[in-house]
Amino acid sequence: MKLHTKLILFLIIGLSIVVFLGQLFQYNTASHRLNQFSQNLQTILTEREDQNARTIFEMLESSVAGSLERGEMEKFKRTLEEQSRVEGILEFSLFSKTGRVTHSSDSSNVNRELERNLFIELTQNPDRRIVNSEQYIEIYQPQVVTPDCIRCHMAWVENEIGGVTYLRSDLLIWGILI
Repeated sequence: MKLHTKLILFLIIGLSIVVFLGQLFQYNTASHRLNQFSQNLQTILTEREDQNARTIFEMLESSVAGSLERGEMEKFKRTLEEQSRVEGILEFSLFSKTGRVTHSSDSSNVNRELERNLFIELTQNPDRRIVNSEQYIEIYQPQVVTPDCIRCHMAWVENEIGGVTYLRSDLLIWGILI
């Protein structure tokens, strides 16, 4: 083989290696940036869905608070029925003072018991409890006994926990998690 043929062959091989390494570097960089962008977007979408679930819960709480305090359970049942038709809300329930579901937007959950340790925690602290998982957000809100509650539940004591409202919302509704 002639010298200039060998030089051209080495030049072609050298350029091929440089092009291959450049393509590999570019692919890895683009792949890393795309992965980073995807993770950031996932975080933003999860935070928004979390905030949406909290906002829905706030609206539900304000709409049912009066009916619970005044013992207007028919109005409360109608609200539950309406919630069962809202896309993304899997369950909105009321746990009794004993930790059993008495009313729910999903009738199959009636009489379900709240996990014992969680129930004890909720009855000792009136603060809202939010549990996030990969698929759901669950919000528990202890209901503090008011004088209006005592009109119907005369054995109850004011400022104790008379029950817990519960919302389970689907984070997969918008396809943000795979």
